[in-house]
Amino acid sequence: MESVTAFFSRSGRLFILRTRLRALERERMNHLLELGRKVYELWKKEELTSELIKEECQGVMSVEEEVHSLNEQMQKLRKQRDYLVCSSCGKRLLERQRYCPACGFERSPARSCSNCGEEVNEEDLYCGKCGASLEEERRNDLS
Repeated sequence: MESVTAFFSRSGRLFILRTRLRALERERMNHLLELGRKVYELWKKEELTSELIKEECQGVMSVEEEVHSLNEQMQKLRKQRDYLVCSSCGKRLLERQRYCPACGFERSPARSCSNCGEEVNEEDLYCGKCGASLEEERRNDLS
């Protein structure tokens, strides 16, 4: 469970990424408009060659690559949990809550992956960080 500070930090990073994405989309549209203008002007003069518009196409591709990279970063940030989930009823819990306010179920102590040390939920079968199986650990914990 992340702290309030971490939650706002993650939210701030998402805001910055969304702002950068909007700027990149505007930049991409400007490249495409300029490309279209150049193609049209060259077509009117019957001087249309691929070398004359190559630079604009490369500019569009560069922006699209950065957009793809930022979208991947945003997906990773969105997948990070900012809350815990009650293993009994599925309601959200704050880290400091030992008992679920919805059903009264006592939250089990934090569990971590023996392979990488990442904190994992009781119901997880695999570590979200390294992919290691948690099934054997879970069986050992239950016995």
